[in-house]
Amino acid sequence: MRLSFVTVILSSLMARTTGYSFGAVEMACPSMFPLGHHGTAPQTVPSPFIIKVSDTSYYEKKKITVTLESRCNHMFKGFLIQARRADPRYDQTEFIGTFTPVMLTQGVCGPSGNSALTHSNNQTKTSLDFVWQAPAGLNDHIVFRATFVESYSTIWVNVTSSIVTGNLQIHVPFQTTWLTRNMYPCSIKDARFTMDPRCGDTMGCFHDCEALGGCSVLVSWQDRGWHVPTIDFTITTVHLGLGDKWVALGFSEDTQMGWDSVSECVEVGTGIFFYPSYNIGHSNIRISQYPVGLTPVSGSDKDGIFQCSFRRKKVLSGDDRFYDLNKDFYLLVASGRATPEGNKIQHTWRPWISSVTIDLQKHTSTHVNTLPEQPPRPQPHPKTKIQHSHHSVPL
Repeated sequence: MRLSFVTVILSSLMARTTGYSFGAVEMACPSMFPLGHHGTAPQTVPSPFIIKVSDTSYYEKKKITVTLESRCNHMFKGFLIQARRADPRYDQTEFIGTFTPVMLTQGVCGPSGNSALTHSNNQTKTSLDFVWQAPAGLNDHIVFRATFVESYSTIWVNVTSSIVTGNLQIHVPFQTTWLTRNMYPCSIKDARFTMDPRCGDTMGCFHDCEALGGCSVLVSWQDRGWHVPTIDFTITTVHLGLGDKWVALGFSEDTQMGWDSVSECVEVGTGIFFYPSYNIGHSNIRISQYPVGLTPVSGSDKDGIFQCSFRRKKVLSGDDRFYDLNKDFYLLVASGRATPEGNKIQHTWRPWISSVTIDLQKHTSTHVNTLPEQPPRPQPHPKTKIQHSHHSVPL
């Protein structure tokens, strides 16, 4: 049986005096983008809006209460919500399930006219509850995926809820690990985590941890020994917002970005995908669309903390872009938002980088620096031919 998901996509639609103040129009249903917001680009900072569900599983015809909630003193004005398949490998254009209108809402989209729900006025809202009903004959997993509009020029897209499971036998692609997800804090101060006490003892660590202030980034590793030529890595970062995102660990020969071997974790929908990639100057390309040289272990996205764990081979024969980790390297960490197709969007924060090269066979504890603003160093390309991606962004 083909594994598919259902995503509920929420899109907040508000317009100026000549726009769609009293709900989304039918023309907005396929794209889910606000038609009255010409020239507006989605926000790249984390969303202050969340989606909560009344249950973690469902069956045919079951009704689930969905809550749209504003946090951190923000409010939204309008919305459009649909149920769709989430997995980018499959068709995402079909409207699935139905919604029951409540006060300040109205049905729209699809033959039934209630395959989606939208606002009936542009009154500011801090919370809104409504009901989605599963159709007959559907047992796929669903996740609510959202776009919010706070004002005409302030829009958030691809905000997601926790997964709601159906009666489908799960077959997880081998490059994917399932997520757990929960509510996000309003500030980095609230989200910082404590340093792992094993750092510098039984595991190596690269971090920004302070004695009293906690950590916002931590990379830990353990060499599995000469008889098992791999290293176990865990990347933990603060990421204030729901939705698709990525974090990547780079191995560099100096403190400048460019010609770096990269291992990346990309959250898409309800899973984390693992990829090897490579920096050419300030651009990044994927070596493979599969976790070549990487073994996924686990992933979580909870309480503002994004974490992924994987096992990396020290050496991958035949590809100079996959650096030999028996050697010492500077470590580089960056993170950012991702598209629903799993493509990385350029990071908005400057990456963290080590001030010294690190021996990954040792259990040292090294504090981070930020990457200096310098152009990439001029160096020849690796011997292995590089296959360029249509969606390359900096690490």
